[in-house]
Amino acid sequence: MNDAHLRNLERKIELEARARKKIQVQGGNNVLVSTFGDKVVVDTNLEEASSATCTHWDVVFKDQTSGENPKATLTVPNGMVNGLFPENKEDIGSVTKEDEENWLYLEVKMRENNVDYATYRVSNSKPDTLFNLEKELPTDVQILLAFIGPNFYVQKFTGCGHIRIYPKIAYYSYDDSQKEIIPFYTHELYYA
Repeated sequence: MNDAHLRNLERKIELEARARKKIQVQGGNNVLVSTFGDKVVVDTNLEEASSATCTHWDVVFKDQTSGENPKATLTVPNGMVNGLFPENKEDIGSVTKEDEENWLYLEVKMRENNVDYATYRVSNSKPDTLFNLEKELPTDVQILLAFIGPNFYVQKFTGCGHIRIYPKIAYYSYDDSQKEIIPFYTHELYYA
């Protein structure tokens, strides 16, 4: 467990302890004002509220086994790409507790201006997630979602919300031999 994760956990426990003790809390505009004797503590609860509701791309370990080499099946139950759930959201693949490096990503197939289908992939090497410039409308995109390390540690790389992806013209080039203007496409990716 890294230091930031530990601090967040300690902070959550502290806030829950305050709630359990029914300390008088007042405030508005996402500000908590708590009193401890003569001490006043002012907190913002924006971070806690947004992280609690941002579960679109949470990695869940199900069917976790024990023994000499524990492993777990991955699932990401909530995230959608252009309004579609990836085809294998309930059974993405397995990782073990001892694995040093696993990368979870979406492999997206595009048809014209929209997503044809999306599939989760797990690999021990980082996927090529660069949006290359192409003369034709792009058809294949890989979107990095998370790094999974030893002891089932997860580092997410996604924003909050469902993913929207679509082709975008990056620039135009003039082909002198064909006497025509050629668009070069890339992708636009955002979280709705």
